[in-house]
Amino acid sequence: MKQFKSIICISIISTLMLGSCKKDDTFSPAKPQPEPVAYTVSAQLNGFISTDGNNQALFIPNWNAQSKISLWAGNFDQTNIFTIDGYDEAKPSNIASFKSETIFSDNVNVIAIYPSKDVVISNNSLQLNYSGKQEQAGSDFDYQSSMLMLAKGNITDNKLSELSFQNLTSVLEFTFNNKTEYSSILLKSIQVESDKYIFPSVIDLDINGNITRYSGTLKSISLALNGQELTTGENNLKGYLNFLTPSAESVSSETRLTVKIIAEVKEGETPKEVSFTCVNDLLKYIYPEGTVIANDGYKFITGKYYNLPLEIRGKGTEITGPGYEDGETIEK
Repeated sequence: MKQFKSIICISIISTLMLGSCKKDDTFSPAKPQPEPVAYTVSAQLNGFISTDGNNQALFIPNWNAQSKISLWAGNFDQTNIFTIDGYDEAKPSNIASFKSETIFSDNVNVIAIYPSKDVVISNNSLQLNYSGKQEQAGSDFDYQSSMLMLAKGNITDNKLSELSFQNLTSVLEFTFNNKTEYSSILLKSIQVESDKYIFPSVIDLDINGNITRYSGTLKSISLALNGQELTTGENNLKGYLNFLTPSAESVSSETRLTVKIIAEVKEGETPKEVSFTCVNDLLKYIYPEGTVIANDGYKFITGKYYNLPLEIRGKGTEITGPGYEDGETIEK
């Protein structure tokens, strides 16, 4: 009997010990996830810088009620879209406030792109695409449709610094003067052709906003002018070609750039397309020796504006066969 009681006691003790050794299946409460915080940031748009040495800002754009910016903080893991806040289009301005609710780390660098657009993020880089074919409907510079701008900042004490957007492009302003044998010509396009692949169509940025790679280089860029009429004598017609600035290493005083205009003319009642070569060496045309901008070293400078008066002369070279493809480009 005593032996039986001992067995029972041992069994009870064993059961209690085993129970105490079992894994605790209860879950610890999950750590609370951070909640999105409302952020606001002041942002300013800047224009192109003149090449006369005065650093005058030209073509300063204004925001609009639909403006959005894309912003990255510390890394490219999350794209944050900021929308304009309380903007009054009756009072146009290049300074506005933007807002978003998101989660940021503190004390990190920030970069932002305007206008907000789809981007490719690869190998911890931000890839931006830009077309080598631009279009102009009227006689004014439609920079709102062709701009690509970058701002750099930081987050300190959980506050975003002000953002100052600068152009990632350069712009050529062409002033046309009809000195041809035709009283009127219809401008179809203007093309800048290089003897090398210098015009990038893709740039890569790191989280500090530095350009780390140029790719998709093109041999030519173009501006479609959609048949705008250019008569002899005084004419206020201008063309504005916005383009991603080539790398400093890809351009030198030896780089040959040609400017051609494709136009429709009439001989009698018969229309035909012709090509006019206006400039045979664009860099030498832009940078005559002794000028202020020659200090730029025969390079295109990001964010600068170049004014190019063009005289269109002669009868032009008739375009036959399949025709001239506006902005024909070849990737390298």
